[in-house]
Amino acid sequence: DKSDVFEVFYGDTPAAPLIAECPVCMECTLHDVYEFPTHEVFVGEIKQVHADEAVLSSGVIDMAKLRPLLFEMGTRKYWSIGDVVGDCWSAGKELKAKFKAQS
Repeated sequence: DKSDVFEVFYGDTPAAPLIAECPVCMECTLHDVYEFPTHEVFVGEIKQVHADEAVLSSGVIDMAKLRPLLFEMGTRKYWSIGDVVGDCWSAGKELKAKFKAQS
């Protein structure tokens, strides 16, 4: 709980403090916790998303504007997202068609 470190606000989920300085906040309800020797994994359901206008394009979160930060457990490093590498769904369809044609 870092609610005493950041300015927080609350949405529809009263037990979920959201960080005011974050450009995207998600209200979640907790369903399960899996404990491992070095960490825990939390499984929940996203109830509502709050996003600053500055990270939206046509009303949708724009990853290029958001520039999310990712944590990787193995190296304990933070990563950023790079360029788009393909389109979901169509890339797989193209690959299937390519392999079908080769058969």
